[in-house]
Amino acid sequence: MDAKAIRVQIIGEHTALKELLAEVEGLARKFEQLVEGDVAVGKQLHSLGLTLYEKFGTHLDNEQGLLEPALRATGRTGERLANRLAHEHHEQRELLRYLIARIEKHPVPTILIARELQNFAGFLRVEMAHEEETMLTAEVLGSDGD
Repeated sequence: MDAKAIRVQIIGEHTALKELLAEVEGLARKFEQLVEGDVAVGKQLHSLGLTLYEKFGTHLDNEQGLLEPALRATGRTGERLANRLAHEHHEQRELLRYLIARIEKHPVPTILIARELQNFAGFLRVEMAHEEETMLTAEVLGSDGD
């Protein structure tokens, strides 16, 4: 796959994740505002939270398979960025395992889990923006196919 196709795919996945993040954040806020916690809203949040974690895990797999090798192929700077990305992915997978285990224990999330989902959404937005600004540019990744 050429650099442009990789860039389009990864940014497309980021866009889809951002849409899901907005849903999760809205539902988590709604859940927090309910005095006694609404079971139906909680179950929706549980399901949507698991969906987010699963989609992010798939996205990490895609980046590892597409973006890391493409970066490595661009030379010394790309190699450094690919190593950094691999390290970040390792840490993100550890975080995902922890968060998935927590949410799976609670079919109806607690307020703490609702806040964890919101914090994760904020973290993920920053991570995706950083990738787009530092790794997915034509200057770094290349511009073949443009």
